[in-house]
Amino acid sequence: MLSISLRSADAHRAHRLLQQTLNSISSWASLNGSRLSSLKTYLVIFKTRIPIPFIQSLFLQGFEIPTRQNAKLLGLNFDQKLTCTPHIKILKAKCTQALCVGITKYLSHLSKGCNREILLQLYKSLIRSRLHYGDPIYNMASKSTLKLLDAIQSHVLPLALGAFRTSPGLSLCAEAAAEPLLLYRRLILTSNLMSEVSQFPDLPTFNTIFPTKTTHSSATSNKRIPFKLEQLINKPFTANPLKPIYSLSSP
Repeated sequence: MLSISLRSADAHRAHRLLQQTLNSISSWASLNGSRLSSLKTYLVIFKTRIPIPFIQSLFLQGFEIPTRQNAKLLGLNFDQKLTCTPHIKILKAKCTQALCVGITKYLSHLSKGCNREILLQLYKSLIRSRLHYGDPIYNMASKSTLKLLDAIQSHVLPLALGAFRTSPGLSLCAEAAAEPLLLYRRLILTSNLMSEVSQFPDLPTFNTIFPTKTTHSSATSNKRIPFKLEQLINKPFTANPLKPIYSLSSP
């Protein structure tokens, strides 16, 4: 997969630079006998404010690149306003139809089903693993949007524990071997990511998560992972990482 990204305030300048890059890619592909697919190539204009600017058509190997309203990158779906609402809705539909209603409901049968230990393991491996993929990214969504995923946990845990559907969520989590709420799981995974990245300043993602004073601006501060984490825990986040230990012998 080849992804080209460009950030610019001038639509004409962005079109010129993108078309020059596409021309270079077309020349390289034609020289090496490669053919790029017109069905898998598309353009997405990300802009947090409306209206979205108009950009002229871009061409690659003779075909016009179509414009879409959302993009899928590494399993995460983003719309033009850089919100994770489409991804969360798709994720909820997949977990509800394929996993919650199908497998879990069948295996939770009173006489032919499995015990709660096996059902909880199936929930963690099949459902929770999907829910927590890309947590630090889509955790930037609004609270009302993230609550859509809480319904999945509230639907599966009563089936696995044999409890009533109207049981409180905290009681179900405590009964399910201290299974935390999805909110706290997102906080744990987000803090683990920030702690790991803070140990290696040479990583490309370090400047994205921990911007320097020269690149930091108040307009984009509320769109970063540290700001969201501090807002949820109501405490400032300070990274004091330990130096990584490198082995003297080769692996």
